[in-house]
Amino acid sequence: MTIVASRPLTPREREVLATYARLGDQRVVAEELRLSHHTVKNILSDAYAKLGAQSALEAFRLLGWLVPS
Repeated sequence: MTIVASRPLTPREREVLATYARLGDQRVVAEELRLSHHTVKNILSDAYAKLGAQSALEAFRLLGWLVPS
């Protein structure tokens, strides 16, 4: 099940979400993408809000990146 965001995710939001899904740590994502940890947190927060998600796991499920168990 894929849910459409209230507003489309930006390419940067998708990149940060995908990197977070792969690495699982916001500080490591920040290093990998050469962003500050604060910027990564803000981007993730904005993406969650657009998706109506309360967590990364919920966002990944809404994007169809995880299959519900």
